[in-house]
Amino acid sequence: MDTDVSAALQRTRRYWVTDGLWELSAGISISLMALALMQWRRLPVLVFIPTLMIVLSPRVLAWARERITYPRSGYAAPRIPTIRPNVQRGIIMVFAVFFSLPILGMAFSLVQPALSQAIFRLLGVALPSGGCFLAGAMFANNGYYSKLPRFYLLAGYSLLVGLVYCGMILTPQGIRLIDSDNFLGVAALPFLCIGVALGLSGTIALRSYLHAHPQPVEEAG
Repeated sequence: MDTDVSAALQRTRRYWVTDGLWELSAGISISLMALALMQWRRLPVLVFIPTLMIVLSPRVLAWARERITYPRSGYAAPRIPTIRPNVQRGIIMVFAVFFSLPILGMAFSLVQPALSQAIFRLLGVALPSGGCFLAGAMFANNGYYSKLPRFYLLAGYSLLVGLVYCGMILTPQGIRLIDSDNFLGVAALPFLCIGVALGLSGTIALRSYLHAHPQPVEEAG
């Protein structure tokens, strides 16, 4: 009985990630948010792109699944959480704080410029690398519960990106980049790398899913 229940839970968890739409949606969103932060000084209105993507991405994902996944695989119960609530809140907090840095920076620079520089130096090192490590843990968790090898590849890639970023940014040249006017562009680079990898993984998974699950033909009459 326990084996049957575990198998059913695994099928449900796997159902929500097999089509690749979650990865594709998250990859596009993260990539656009990172690109917006890289260019926000040229066009300050871009600071609102992260908020827009956070609001729109779940709706676009639901719309896509209604037209791609449900007609082919049916509808399963809502995804069973595989990550503890505290871990989920930690991941959301890291991304929310990082993608709010432009607004926080403008506020701090008006009050205390020296404090602003110290805070940004700390966040510029800790948040991107921490985000990579948390993303790696999340992907490994998804791989464990879904038994899909691509999530382990994403986990290893995210950890590698975080380690490379730490090694790069903790050098004297890296600290100068954090102190430069384009520090957000540098700090957003790891998120862009992860976003692109997610989008590529989702695209490959979606193509495989569509090949394995062709559109059902409606019977006439």
